[in-house]
Amino acid sequence: MSRFSNRVALATGGGTGIGRAITKAMVAEGYKVVVNGSREEPLKQLAAEHPDAVRYVTTDVTEKGAPAAAMAFVVEQFDRLESWSTARVSVPWHHSSHSTMTPWNRRWR
Repeated sequence: MSRFSNRVALATGGGTGIGRAITKAMVAEGYKVVVNGSREEPLKQLAAEHPDAVRYVTTDVTEKGAPAAAMAFVVEQFDRLESWSTARVSVPWHHSSHSTMTPWNRRWR
C-alpha cells in the first residue's frame, strides 16, 4: 500500500500533456483525483481509464469563481481535498520589490 493511498487531489489542466502525466502518476501512487480542464473529451477519457480513482469537472479555472467550484466538486465527490496540482494556470510574475500576490489572488478567488 502506498503512503498516498486514498489521498485526494485536484489536478487543474489534468486532462492533457504534463497535467495528464501528473494525474496518472498520482493515481499510480494511490491518489483519488479530480481532473479539471476546459475540454471535456480528454477528461472523460482519463476518468474512463481510471474509474475508481478519477472524476472530472469541465471548467476554465481562469474564470472568476471557477476554482472554488472545482474545489467544491472535489469535496462533493471525495469528502475532502488534500493536494493540488496546477498544470493549467500561468500567472504573470515579476521579480521585483514591487511584486505582489495580486495576480495570483485575482485568479484564484
